Amino acid sequence: MQSNEMNNMMLTVEAAWLCAAELDAEREEMERLEVLARRRRREIRSKYELESTSTQLDAELKRFQLDWRKKAAREDQARALQALPGASTHSLESRNQLASPPPPSIGAAAKAERETKALQKQKQVASIYARENMRLAALMRDKTLPERVKKKKRRPRIVDDLLTLEKRYAVSALRLQQWWRSHLRRTFWKTYFVQVKACIQIQRVARGTLCREWLKRWHINRTYRVTRIQAAFRGHYMRKVIESWKKWEHVNIAKIQAIIRGHFGRRYFKRKKQCVAALHIQMLWRGYASRKQSDLLWLAHKAVNLQRLIRGVLSRKSTQRRLVRYKAAAVQIQRIFRGMQARMVISKILWDRETKNRQEWMRVLEVEEEWYRVQLDKLQRRLERLQLYQEVCELEEQYFRQHERISDMESIYLDMQTQRLRVSPRAIEQGWVEEMEEKMKIQRAKITEMKLDTIFKVGLAFKQKEIQLLDYRSRIQNLEEKRQQFEIWREEEFLDYWEPAASILQRECHFQHKHKLIEKKKCIADQRRRWRIQRYHTSGKPDTRWRFSRWSNEVLEEAKKREVFCVANADLLAIIQSKWRKQLEGAGRPRSDDMDTTLREVNDLANQVSLVATEAQIEQTKAIFDPVFADIERSAIMREKC
Repeated sequence: MQSNEMNNMMLTVEAAWLCAAELDAEREEMERLEVLARRRRREIRSKYELESTSTQLDAELKRFQLDWRKKAAREDQARALQALPGASTHSLESRNQLASPPPPSIGAAAKAERETKALQKQKQVASIYARENMRLAALMRDKTLPERVKKKKRRPRIVDDLLTLEKRYAVSALRLQQWWRSHLRRTFWKTYFVQVKACIQIQRVARGTLCREWLKRWHINRTYRVTRIQAAFRGHYMRKVIESWKKWEHVNIAKIQAIIRGHFGRRYFKRKKQCVAALHIQMLWRGYASRKQSDLLWLAHKAVNLQRLIRGVLSRKSTQRRLVRYKAAAVQIQRIFRGMQARMVISKILWDRETKNRQEWMRVLEVEEEWYRVQLDKLQRRLERLQLYQEVCELEEQYFRQHERISDMESIYLDMQTQRLRVSPRAIEQGWVEEMEEKMKIQRAKITEMKLDTIFKVGLAFKQKEIQLLDYRSRIQNLEEKRQQFEIWREEEFLDYWEPAASILQRECHFQHKHKLIEKKKCIADQRRRWRIQRYHTSGKPDTRWRFSRWSNEVLEEAKKREVFCVANADLLAIIQSKWRKQLEGAGRPRSDDMDTTLREVNDLANQVSLVATEAQIEQTKAIFDPVFADIERSAIMREKC
């Protein structure tokens, strides 16, 4: 219960904080919107208000004040007339009386003088109000208006509008508060139900875990006790049965020993019998072998002569066949060598001609690429000098600003139409409708003039500049594409030119190296021949591996293999082949310890060392050329960005 109360309190506090934060955020948003609306209205009023009149609301308020002052002046004039003597009679009669005074007397003279002063004062007041009214009407309408008489005080409609708007604001605020309280209640109960559901789920999982743990322990205890009971019963049962087993074992062992002893006796007798038979067989075989040996010794002397004759005939026939075969092979070798020399000369001529043509074509492509690059730079400089992009941006901004002004003026025009529809009948009688229609015509003419100016001046200039800018950009893009095409073409030609050239250069390097080795060997042989140097083994025999004597085939083959070191001579599968052989030997394949196996292992080890050295040389070359390649890639990237 305490935990539930604590959870409820935490939820209440969280809901209160959330509610306060949301209210603060809404209040700040409303204040911000009001400030923006006021600023927008001030900007619109300052930008698009008519210069000859004030705003519509101020004009209406001024008209209401002017009407009120006129009515107050008329009421004061009426009270002043009523305050005169004889004001109870009709005003016309008083005027007639003033126009035709009674016979002069002391009291009548004083009364007439007072009446004359009052009339003059009334005329002065009326003339002052009339002049003021005319002046205000001239300022507001820029023309002279006929005299308007208002008999009844007119209540301004703006007060009703303000009261209605205030009432709508109050009703909206009440509805928003009601919705917010209901939203808070729904959120609170939704969160509460989710938390209650989660608590129930956690309790269910915990009870299931505890129940499974208790069941596991109960099962282990029961198994342990059952096992103890079964072990005790089996021990008792085996102790009862083992005595009878031992008796039967003694009887069976005696029978098995008797059978085994009989079997061993019979086998010993059979082996002795076989030994006697073998002695007889050996005696007969030795006699047969000795007789056969004596016969072979007699026939050997006769067969030697026959073999000598046959070997001579066969050797002469094989020598004749070898001579014919060697002559045909020599002719074939000479034919192939002559064809190879002719093809080499032809390929060299063709290669030189193709190389010159390719170099000429590469120069043409380079010139084309340079021309397009110069044209591209020229267009870019011209575009920067004209500053079309800045002009287009300024015209676009001016164009959209004009559209905003037109929309604001149209909104003002719509407000004027709305106010025209809301004019009261008395205002229609007094002539306010004609004035508003005149202002609406002026406003509409200004809107039309601004639209025409926007379309045929600002809009037309904006479209023309935009088309010119797009034209320049399309031309620059086409030039860049053509330049890239020529650059790619030139690079492909360059690669096609240097790939076969690299192979030919490598072959030429090999040829030069072999030529140098041959010249070096010749010099060494000449020096040895001059100084008569002779080599011997440690056993005292002459060494046949040196130049003055005949070279052995093994030495020549090894010299050919290790004459030049390059990446192409490395075996890429050396390590894999050694692992494969080790795997076969581990799988049970018999291993031979002859000389061929030893030589193969030595060759595998040499190939592995060569492969490792080749990889180290490649890594060293990469480390040397990495800065150069990085600079080349960086320059290519900068060129593409430009």
